Amino acid sequence: MSGKLLLILIYFFTPFFIYANFDFNKNCNNTFDLILNLQFDEAVKIIKKEKQVNPNNQLVYYFENYIDFLKTITSDSESDYKIFQTKFNYRFNKLKQSNQNSPYFLYTQADIHFQSAIISFKFNDYLLASYHFYKAYKFIYSNFNKHPDFYQNHKLIGAFNLLLGSVPSDYKWIADLFNIDGDINYGTKELELYYLHSKESIFHTESILFLSFAYQHFFT
Repeated sequence: MSGKLLLILIYFFTPFFIYANFDFNKNCNNTFDLILNLQFDEAVKIIKKEKQVNPNNQLVYYFENYIDFLKTITSDSESDYKIFQTKFNYRFNKLKQSNQNSPYFLYTQADIHFQSAIISFKFNDYLLASYHFYKAYKFIYSNFNKHPDFYQNHKLIGAFNLLLGSVPSDYKWIADLFNIDGDINYGTKELELYYLHSKESIFHTESILFLSFAYQHFFT
């Protein structure tokens, strides 16, 4: 094979090897269900298996972040918070190496930034929280512009509007810092859309959790 032909083949086929994917296969479906049911040990076992059989599936890093997010937010442990933050950049960089044409490319990045914002705020790290919050906001609206029919966008758009529409005056500077605002009614409608579109999918449990939170905290 000539050198020129080899270079041409490398040029055309390299992207398929460089870009990892987001594969919601059986392992990942089971993992997501276990995470939402707080069965973290079982979820971690499947994640390890998925890394072995499908090493290019970047969803595993999204799942790992989701697990640590839920662990940290329920533990109130400062050490758990520090561990969570130290792992963030590695996972974020892994997600950035994925297929940029997938709607999950920006969505997963937005979601882990959103999770980091919530955790940082909980531990009074307000500057870091505002950074993550802004990055998540930009990523999810960029994803909506690129993939308007990707119904998972409704989750974070709804969550942002709920939070921004109910920011206490003491923390309104965070929203003002980036010139963004929200609306509680619009946010709830977005979560209702997420619920309706996810009825036949693995995201339905998550949609129920988010919508229940909205109804409980903003309409009771």
